[in-house]
Amino acid sequence: MQCLDSDNMTSYQPIQFVRSALYVAVLFLIIYSSSLTEFFMLAPKHLYSFDNFSAFGAAALAQANITGTITKVIDGDTVDILTPVDNEGRTERIRLVLVDAPEYMQSGFIEAKNLVMEMCLEKNALVDPDDNQGKSYGRIVGVLYCDGSNVNAEILDKDLASISGSFCSVSEFGNSDWAKRNG
Repeated sequence: MQCLDSDNMTSYQPIQFVRSALYVAVLFLIIYSSSLTEFFMLAPKHLYSFDNFSAFGAAALAQANITGTITKVIDGDTVDILTPVDNEGRTERIRLVLVDAPEYMQSGFIEAKNLVMEMCLEKNALVDPDDNQGKSYGRIVGVLYCDGSNVNAEILDKDLASISGSFCSVSEFGNSDWAKRNG
């Protein structure tokens, strides 16, 4: 490495500026990465294209399935899952993709919540996150399977919830049999 003398110091200053700018840009991306996810969810598709992703690129974006035990049923479309210790042993809130169940004090709330409780509470569960959607209000959006049964399909098939039709074109599950059957 060559030492800098006073004549070379002026050529070194732009490099320091560029390096500092890069550090700030990386820090900005880290802090606002969730906003980038929201951008891709809300921006019109003509602003970006994923058609040229390689299999490696697509696999890198895919979210891993989550396994654990359902510890709490909030309502007909939201549950808490406790992951095993080897998956960091944390509780994640799950939002059933494409399902719009009645909210508290709405007609059908108790029936929808009771079905999910019967199917899932204190049982083994698997969540297949929707790779096309990020978190929604801090909740992972996905399909919930309890003891092998698709809870999203069951609650819709029993008319205890309706399908969120506006998300069918966004969700990776929008073309699934259960979504088409109920949409």
